[in-house]
Amino acid sequence: MNRLFRWSSTGCLLLLLVGAVAAADPVITGTNSSTLARSGRLSITGTGFGTAGTVLIAGLPALDSAWTDARIVAYVPEEAPLGATEIVVDAGGQQSNAVPLTVTTRQADGRVNWIFEIDSEYLYYRPAQAPDGTLYVHARGTGGSGQGRIFAVAPDGALLWIYKDLPGSAYVPPAAGPDGAVYAGTLDTLYRISPAGELDWTFQGGLNIQSGAVVGPDGTVYAGFEHPPEAVALDPATGALIWSNSPGLSAYGTGGNEARLGRSAPGGPYDRFYLWWDQLGAFSLDGDHLFTTTAGNIYDHEVAVGSDGTLYTPVLWDDDLGALSPFNGDTLWVETGPWNVVSSDVEIGPDDMLYFVGTSSWLEAFDPYTRTSKWRRDVGYYLRRPSLSPDGTTLLTGAGGTCNTPNGDCVIAFIKAFDTTNGDELWHIDLDEVWDPEFRSITWDHGRVSADSRTAYFTGFILGYGDANDEHSLLWSVQLVDGAIFADGFESGDTSAWTETVP
Repeated sequence: MNRLFRWSSTGCLLLLLVGAVAAADPVITGTNSSTLARSGRLSITGTGFGTAGTVLIAGLPALDSAWTDARIVAYVPEEAPLGATEIVVDAGGQQSNAVPLTVTTRQADGRVNWIFEIDSEYLYYRPAQAPDGTLYVHARGTGGSGQGRIFAVAPDGALLWIYKDLPGSAYVPPAAGPDGAVYAGTLDTLYRISPAGELDWTFQGGLNIQSGAVVGPDGTVYAGFEHPPEAVALDPATGALIWSNSPGLSAYGTGGNEARLGRSAPGGPYDRFYLWWDQLGAFSLDGDHLFTTTAGNIYDHEVAVGSDGTLYTPVLWDDDLGALSPFNGDTLWVETGPWNVVSSDVEIGPDDMLYFVGTSSWLEAFDPYTRTSKWRRDVGYYLRRPSLSPDGTTLLTGAGGTCNTPNGDCVIAFIKAFDTTNGDELWHIDLDEVWDPEFRSITWDHGRVSADSRTAYFTGFILGYGDANDEHSLLWSVQLVDGAIFADGFESGDTSAWTETVP
């Protein structure tokens, strides 16, 4: 009896001790910086954080994107007062020690308006942008979690909200609807997140989502999946299936493109929906399958849609530039130019001028009506796909940087702007110089240019970051229009207004 009592007493004592350890106050042992701007990324290390809680900065709750017992990532509230303040972690009602933090405003660096640090291992797709300018980035969780997140960032770089309940990283680029909602695809599901950061609905399609959503003139949402249903049209309010069509498009591991809408007649309404993987499939907005074509080999290239509906894309194993009919997909013409290989998707201007990268480092402007080159520039480095301002005046391109040069030197990643009238370089930004010279930062996808043609947004990530547990990526805001001459010695060009919007 006494023996049983002794065991019971010991067991109770152990439970009390375990409970005391579990209820121990959280302790902050370090942060990534003692000075951060509003909406700056704060990485906190310590013990006893548990699995959830609140980070308080100047007594204000901060949005967090990652929370473990030993590490938290949060963002400085926009409402935080400037100057000296304190960080406290509240874990289940238990508050940590206070750690000092100096809060500042975001500062522009030449042509770079701001850089937002995103808690993500990498970013492969450009941001979506809502009509009010809000940027949406679909990020991948850090620390091997693979959990997906949507970051909503205002045009001035302020963090608005974080949606943390996606099961995976971005399979396709995010898309924004006319009402400000964002459509994100991962695994076999398309998600609609409201402008306030709340889940509206999900649609589960085939094996993998293969094409980012595109919103039609009446708000209908179109997307594509690897297995049936392949092409789908969804009600934007409920996510209910309006129609689906599965003509047997082949993916073979490709995907991750932005879908397209197009016209079948000059000045006519948008009446075509295009999906492509190693084939191009065309559908009417009523769900009819119009045609499928390989066009030699489109293979994972996005098509550019002209004002008269003509489709432009690399064809014949990427070597040549082709024009396709919007009625039946037949090849209208194929142009083999001095570029040797069309190595990027084709960007199209409001005047139907075509822009693309040829043989890795050549930037080409091509007139599809005369089928002649307007200008070409050898930039000298491997280039990403170009992006064009909506007013058609500025062409942007970037290079990811490399250390594979013959002498072993590293080429710093950059963004360049060119005048579309003659191909002259307008300005140049070395990304590492405006981020951190100790680390190599690179862009990946082409830029997203604002509707007013004044700002471009690029996503990228950091190579060789010292702390594998604190990996993060970057969103750059770059000013396109300014009459001032910056320290890099280049002067920006003029722009004009072009108000037409194309889905």
